[in-house]
Amino acid sequence: MHPLSTSATPSLSRLPTEINKLIVECVAPLTEKRVYTEAPRFLELAFVDRTFYELSSLTNWNELDPATDGKTCLDGLINGILPRQAARVQSISIGGHCDDLNNPTGEWQFPEVQLRRILEICSNLNRLTVGLESASLDKLGNFIIDPLRPISKLLTPISQLSNLTYIRLNNDANCLFEEDAIAKLIEKMVHLAHIGLRVVSACYPTCDLCECPKSDQPMLSPLAVQLPKLPSLKVIDFDHEESFDSGWSKIEWNGALEEIILHNCMNVSLGAVHAFCKLFKDSLVHLSMYWVPISCRDNYDLLPKSDLQYTFFLPKLERLSIFTLYPPHFWQLS
Repeated sequence: MHPLSTSATPSLSRLPTEINKLIVECVAPLTEKRVYTEAPRFLELAFVDRTFYELSSLTNWNELDPATDGKTCLDGLINGILPRQAARVQSISIGGHCDDLNNPTGEWQFPEVQLRRILEICSNLNRLTVGLESASLDKLGNFIIDPLRPISKLLTPISQLSNLTYIRLNNDANCLFEEDAIAKLIEKMVHLAHIGLRVVSACYPTCDLCECPKSDQPMLSPLAVQLPKLPSLKVIDFDHEESFDSGWSKIEWNGALEEIILHNCMNVSLGAVHAFCKLFKDSLVHLSMYWVPISCRDNYDLLPKSDLQYTFFLPKLERLSIFTLYPPHFWQLS
């Protein structure tokens, strides 16, 4: 038997592109396990040859997670490989940037210039997750730069990302975000389909739980005014969001929400939830509530008889997740 000639030696690079793509698609799910990062693990198939390098780059650079990198590391990324791969980046996570160990001054410096540059050159970006620590406006309606929370320096460039379809603002400092600042931040994001917010204060607190001076609030929540304008909005994911109240159901929404997540929104009454869900009875497929709704602040396991009038009719609903201390007859409302 004659040995194979050099020209006949099997090689992955000789396989049809379609086969190589299938190989990448089969291997890619194995990288989905994530440890200490929002991004998937690097697809090492890229090291096989140039063909796989190109095909794997679609996966390896789809998500960028510089959330803990300092200035030196980010400079290396920007001056090295990122310009060649920037067009493939669709998702970025920022916030929580660590000390730069190579800084000769010994003082930590927030990588503002580097992060601005990354947001600029990744022109196809459509998903952004931010470990935000401060968000507020001054009397002129401009973002306030908090020297103790330097990531606030990125609020203005983030507000210019008009092509985003997904934004999640994680509150790493557990300081209240001001909702008018969040409304301004997303004002130009006309394609937004998913918004996630954690710990947002209300500009005009309203009480839906009793008859008191705050029960009749003439001013609507800035977020309740801004979000209904978004025709593509499908998901709202709120955790400790103080402005959600009955006023949100009194506005005509351009979008048809498919997923509503309300966690730890301690001022949300059953009536407010019922009226809001009713707006999207023909589109809502997932409803998740944790410590929501609340019918009275003094008793979290008592459902007033007045609340038994509400019946939830959601014919499209496929997933329902509820954590509550209310007795079993609460479930009969759905």
